[in-house]
Order: sequence, then structure tokens, then C-alpha cells
Amino acid sequence: MKRYRIPIIFVQVFFALCSFPVLSHAAVASDDGVTAFSRLDEAKLRESMRSYAGTPYRYGGTSKNGIDCSGFTFAVYREQGITLPRTVREQFRVGQSVSRSQLAVGDLVFFNTAGTGPSHVGIVSGPARFFHGSTSKGVIEDDLNSDLWRRRFVGARRIASARTFTIRGDRVGASASDRVVLINRYPFTTYSLVNVPTNQVGEARSLSLGFTTNSSGDMVIAGRSSMWNRIELAGFLPVTGALDAGAPGVKQPDGLVKLRINDQWHRIPGFAIGYDTRRARLIEETIYGDSVRVTNRRGLFIVGSGNLTYRQGFLIGETRFHAGASIASVGNVESTEDVGVFVGLEQQLLRRIALVGEVDNLFGERAAHINAGIRITVTDDAVLEYAVTAIGPRHYRPEKVLRFSFHIPY
Repeated sequence: MKRYRIPIIFVQVFFALCSFPVLSHAAVASDDGVTAFSRLDEAKLRESMRSYAGTPYRYGGTSKNGIDCSGFTFAVYREQGITLPRTVREQFRVGQSVSRSQLAVGDLVFFNTAGTGPSHVGIVSGPARFFHGSTSKGVIEDDLNSDLWRRRFVGARRIASARTFTIRGDRVGASASDRVVLINRYPFTTYSLVNVPTNQVGEARSLSLGFTTNSSGDMVIAGRSSMWNRIELAGFLPVTGALDAGAPGVKQPDGLVKLRINDQWHRIPGFAIGYDTRRARLIEETIYGDSVRVTNRRGLFIVGSGNLTYRQGFLIGETRFHAGASIASVGNVESTEDVGVFVGLEQQLLRRIALVGEVDNLFGERAAHINAGIRITVTDDAVLEYAVTAIGPRHYRPEKVLRFSFHIPY
């Protein structure tokens, strides 16, 4: 049989993914009041931050009589004509994620000071410097590279970017002159679409639990852990007949490890590589009755994910593409049955609803699988998903899947 070399395949996939269609734009206004917020008045921002220096700390405060950390960021951006969400956790969900090495003036920086994820926030004021509302000293400028803040850093968000949108305040019950930041990413981290992986990993110091069941009553219990905003470790425990009559059975567990290489940068998508031991389960229809076929595992994979930013209405949110390839065997591949190519799309509607679709195993000897579903974010840390898998291939019956997942910060 024809043999393939792994490096050649993955280099080709890498260059194909680099041509991902990612669009950006400058600030534009639309008739429905949705505006891209892509630049800051840095001089005014620095002046605002310095004007609060020395303001005493007061929990819940948002003025120069007394202010807390998220109240400080809220007040400074309010003077830019932008209304941020009020709490640290809500502010951590707006704007665009930015790495520590790419910080710029005006970026929000977040820290874990209470052992439960983001609990403190400040604003970058210059190289390795930031202003924040300290509980003991009030509003001060501090060193980002100090041991205290370097150890507790959990992430940063860029409020002024082509992916940040604002809406008129009268559309959300505020005064018509206010510009309110529209949360433009999913509240929930998307580790995968229905079956294909994404380049995303969870926040630092977080766990995720998931429960997936199918029309046969089988269940998969999934546990995930994320570290340093880069690495994802996951384990999957299949339980057959968990929701069916009779005694359930436990099958051999599976695992996944994923390393996120980079965030999206201009037209270059974010990439991740990983290894997944799970196998695809298909219901094969035959003249003798249905049977279950278990196909090759995904194995080693590379995936690129990119956002498509364009002039959006209030009901239409972020569009995100995913594409990649996988190889079931880490040695020389014996046939194209071991090679899989996948693509996927997720379209956000409103803030908490997303439609997802994917095509798995393109160009392989096995039938390509079309999967589609809907994702509803119940809370900012819990999501419910319903999907139909294996749509399209002959001799295979589509299967319905229901999944509930939630994050646990620690």
C-alpha cells in the first residue's frame, strides 16, 4: 500500500490553514446602533487613570470618593464613553484575549487573588506597569513583573479591537448617550464542536465536567483540566446502558492532551496540536439489523481556529471557523483510512445561543460524517448542547446526542 510521511501531511495542512478567511475592519457605525470599537484615546486614558491615583478603596465604589478594582476600570472606561460590565468576572468576558507578551496601554489585566479564578483587575498604563484599585493603598500604579502579580496573572483582555462592538445604551435600558460593550465571544469555552476539536483551552486553574448521552442510553463522563491557558488534559469514561434498563457497564477510558500554540493574529488563525485516543462510533444499518461500527481513533491532530469579524447586527454575533487534520497512527501511515481532515463552523446568535456544524473525515476512505447541533449557554459556566451526528453517509443511521457541561474554577 501507499505510504505517507507525517511531516509532509502536517506541513501541507499548516499552510492551508494559514490562508483562513479572517476579516477585520476599522470602526464603523450601522443603522441599528452597533459600532466596532477599535481604538482608544491613550492620552485621555492615561489622564483618567492618574486622576484616580490615591482614591481610597471602597467595596462597590465607582467614584473618587471611594472605588474598588472593577469600579476603577469601569470608571476609567466610562470616561472613554464606554460602559463595561461591573464585576471582574464579567469584564473578563469582553473584548479580545491578548497574551502577556503583547500587552498595550488600555488592556485589562486579571489576577487570581482569591483562589477562584479572576478576582482582581487593573489597566495597563505602560511597559510592565498597570493601575489598579488596591484594598490597602487605594488606586496605585504597580509593577506587572513583580513576583506577586506575575504569579497571580490569569489573562488579559483588549477592549479596543476590531472584534469588540458597542451598542447604544437605549437598547439595553441605559441612557441613549451611553455606549455599552457588547460581549462578543461565547461565555463558555468551546473545547470542541460536536466531535471535531478546536484550538481553545479553558482558563487557568479551571476544571470542566461533562455528561454526554445518546439515543441508546449510553453515557460518557468527561473531565478536563487546563493549565497556563495553554494545555488541556482530558479523560473520558464511557458507561454503556447508563440510562437504559439493566445493569450499566464501564468501558476502557480514553484520554486527550492538547497544546495551544498561539492566539489568532490578524489573518493567521490560532493553532493547537494534540493527541486523542477516542474512536468514532457509527450505527450501521444492514439487512440483518443495526450494528455498531467503531472506526479509527483520531490520534495525532492539528487544528486551526479563526474568527470572522464583519459588520454584524445585534442578533448576530461572532462567527468562528475550525479546520485541521488527524492521523490515527503515529508511525508511517499504511492507507488513507488512517488520515482524516475536518472542518467546522460555529455561529453565535444573541449572546447565549450558537449553531454548530462540522464535516469530519473529509477525503478519507471511510464515509465523511456531517454533524450539526445547537449550543445554549445556561449560565456563564454551564452549557447544554443537542446534536445529530452521522448525517448523510449511506448505510449509517443518524444518532442524537445530548451533552451538559460546566466549569469549576479553583
